[in-house]
Amino acid sequence: MEAIDLVGALNQFPDCKVPSINIAVIDTGIDIIRKKGNVSYHPELIGRVIDTESAYKKTGVLDVDKDGHGTHVSGTIAAIQNNNIGIAGIHPSAMLNIYKLCARMGNCLDNITLANMIMSAVDKGARVINLSIGSNNDIGGFIERAIQYAGQQNPPVIVVAAAPETSFPDAIYPATYSLTYDNVIAVTSSTVDDKLATYAITGNYLTIAAPGGQGAGKKGNCLSSVDDCILSLYKHGTLTELQGTSMAAPHVTGVVALMLSVNPNLSACQVRSTLIRTVSAFSAPANGFPGNGILNASKAVQAVKQGNVDCISLP
Repeated sequence: MEAIDLVGALNQFPDCKVPSINIAVIDTGIDIIRKKGNVSYHPELIGRVIDTESAYKKTGVLDVDKDGHGTHVSGTIAAIQNNNIGIAGIHPSAMLNIYKLCARMGNCLDNITLANMIMSAVDKGARVINLSIGSNNDIGGFIERAIQYAGQQNPPVIVVAAAPETSFPDAIYPATYSLTYDNVIAVTSSTVDDKLATYAITGNYLTIAAPGGQGAGKKGNCLSSVDDCILSLYKHGTLTELQGTSMAAPHVTGVVALMLSVNPNLSACQVRSTLIRTVSAFSAPANGFPGNGILNASKAVQAVKQGNVDCISLP
């Protein structure tokens, strides 16, 4: 997390003790390990999961993440810190509500189900919702109404949405709603050298970029010998490196949660504006609008702590 200065952000808290906060992750679920009759979550998430809900199982029935995508996202946000194993998540006291919308990435249920999960997360007390997924339509406006519902809460619920990539260019909902609603943060990917990732799409709805990785292999694949992609939790209690805007979004989710841990009464406009005002610059120009800059966790949290949270109205 050196690129976004997470250490600097955590140092804003006395003794690095951060108040707990509820975060929802709507994705492919969470890693569940069944061994000798015992059932547990990924070792790096034990004690961090409040509740799980699957669109594919009856209420109360655990549904394992067969893809690994949702587990990877959750790890970036909330993997246990200072336990001498694996990785450390961004928010050291995050508690997760896990929703399984997708059987696998690319195989997700419809916008109505997604909207219902957003509203369920709001009702269960989530302050931030991570959506490292996207839909190519919002027929009937169900996702939009769920976004409105989240934003109407007092205090509002922030929805962090991954922007589409070149391989899925039409998956723009709910990211594109960032043009209309302050509580939607649309996130694209930056690389280790602070450039826009080559798979990222530019667009006027983008709010911010965050580390999403850029494979250094000949075919753009991640290389374990190089600091190129995002290392996080994976299936069967393991770790792996992945890249994508999906990996960028949870960095922003974690930092927004840190900001709300400093001041839980921030408005959606204050959250969005503070993220924008405290960005770091890209190291090279992009062909199009890549967002307002790259996430800077330390500056964002410090701004909230100092009360520098003036609101910038949406254009």
